[in-house]
Amino acid sequence: MAGIKIRNLQKVYRDGKDRTFEAVKKINLDIEDRDFVVFVGPSGCGKTTTLRMIAGLEDITDGEIYIEDNLINHVEPKDRNIAMVFQNYALYPHMSVYDNIAFGLKNRKVDRKTIQQKVEEVSTVLDIKKELHRRPKELSGGQKQRVAMGRAMVREPKVFLMDEPLSNLDAKLRVQMRNELIKLHRDFDATFIFVTHDQVEAMTLANKIVIMNEGEIMQVDSPENIFNKPANTFVAGFIGSPQMNLIKGTFNERNFTSDAFRLPLENLSLNTTLKDETPLILGIRPEHFEVVQKADSTTLVLTVHITENMGSYQNIYCHLNDQSVTIQTSDHHNFAVGDELIVKPINGKIHLFDGKTEKTLLTI
Repeated sequence: MAGIKIRNLQKVYRDGKDRTFEAVKKINLDIEDRDFVVFVGPSGCGKTTTLRMIAGLEDITDGEIYIEDNLINHVEPKDRNIAMVFQNYALYPHMSVYDNIAFGLKNRKVDRKTIQQKVEEVSTVLDIKKELHRRPKELSGGQKQRVAMGRAMVREPKVFLMDEPLSNLDAKLRVQMRNELIKLHRDFDATFIFVTHDQVEAMTLANKIVIMNEGEIMQVDSPENIFNKPANTFVAGFIGSPQMNLIKGTFNERNFTSDAFRLPLENLSLNTTLKDETPLILGIRPEHFEVVQKADSTTLVLTVHITENMGSYQNIYCHLNDQSVTIQTSDHHNFAVGDELIVKPINGKIHLFDGKTEKTLLTI
């Protein structure tokens, strides 16, 4: 069993002038055996640093990491039974594909017959068997990534660590490689940990997503719950494209009110804990609006700024007083700049956040 436990993990960088930067802030995380976990977040959030500490490529400032209930803080990377796939492939340019894949096995003094068998098996799975005689410079980006994956796979590790391995590929190849990674995870008896800044990769690959920001874990959950039940406004705004609309307002007389919008909240049991003038943030995803013809007290009257036709749907970027609001609709409308657009939030798809802590209160 290759479950991973992270306890109070911290990474602090010092610059030699008594200045410090806390890249990872005492995080805790349980990764189950055979999970496909994706760390996602903006640049500098600590996701790659966390991955490198698991790999043993970064020293741990404080905290503990366990693999199969064994503390690995001071275990050499080569003895952790893990394999890492890097963003830049890290292939040896003077070696053939065969030798690149076999390199780790040769270093471990594995016999030649076993090496040949493993390389052939892996290259068949990855569809690069015809390329075994070629060198990296003769390969496409997708083929290079397969070679890097093959080099990791022949070691038969319990844990695969992947640091943005698809970021150098074009859009079509990224889709293809995502599908192949899903199949490899299904067929391989191992735990996968994948780092990316791309939310599409996170949502399509993972059975568990870890969202990080400024060295902290914002939420750990399934892709479905991350999207439908965000823990705070950061998660709500980070996952989803276009991102969720976040409208600031207050709680007044059992209503959410802003300068241009009012939403009745009289049926909520939560209302008893809220006092008038309590700051709130209303979250509504662009696709969770209905375009209507008449305005009333529960509709938003928007001013169209830009329309964006995406083929099967249309994004409409609008203004609501001094706030920006994005609408996504499958019905195509011929709006011009400055036109009025009236929309109504869809019940059951409206998120309410605390205006001070920015944590979720409920979905209505």
